[in-house]
Formats: sequence, C-alpha cells, structure tokens
Amino acid sequence: MNYAERLQNVTVLGAAGKMGSGILLLTAIEMVDLSFLPENKDKGFVLNAMDISDEALSGLMKYLKVQVT
Repeated sequence: MNYAERLQNVTVLGAAGKMGSGILLLTAIEMVDLSFLPENKDKGFVLNAMDISDEALSGLMKYLKVQVT
C-alpha cells in the first residue's frame, strides 16, 4: 500500500478541536494535491471529520472555508 492509497479514506477523530482541526486541514490539502497527480486521476479521496459536538463541527466548516480561500 503506497502513500496515496493510505490517504484515500481518512477519518480524523476530535476534528473540531484545536489539534484536530489543524490535522484535518493539512490532510485535506494533501489529499487535494494527491488527487491532481496523473496517476491518481481515477482514485477517490474521502475525508471524514468526527467529533462529539455538532456545534463544533459547524464551526470547523467555517474555519476550513476561511483557511482554503
């Protein structure tokens, strides 16, 4: 299993916390970079964010939108 295959399906636990949100952001950026490579054009990449707080996950989405735009 190579690096790209390992990153095809990732779940971040505690994703809405300080450390989890950073891990989620960096993983998302890495997945996007990998998905643009010619050898990965037919591969799907899935990133799941898991946290016990629905409100915190909503805030996480706002944080991610600010960071990637």
